[in-house]
Amino acid sequence: MTEKIDFLVLADADIGELYLTNRGDGRSPVLRFLARNGKRDLLPGDKIDFGAGKCGMVSAAELVAAWGGKPKRIEEARRAAAEFLRQWPEGPQLDSPDPASIP
Repeated sequence: MTEKIDFLVLADADIGELYLTNRGDGRSPVLRFLARNGKRDLLPGDKIDFGAGKCGMVSAAELVAAWGGKPKRIEEARRAAAEFLRQWPEGPQLDSPDPASIP
């Protein structure tokens, strides 16, 4: 049996809430976007528009990689983030170096 995961990745009063969860099909993690107008399950390559006043358009993978890579993130959350990111091998991964840190 697959362990259920459910982590709050972001809560924004204007945008809504984003959860890393496997409640969609119980197998592969998705980024569940809960907004005023409904819910949508996102895969790593899907885009989220935060608007020009915030960070603009980002992929679900970029958001999860930034969230999962925080130093104090618990191990279960890091594993869930890594599993989500592996669904899009050409996208960001937790074990990838930060491009900004490469000289």
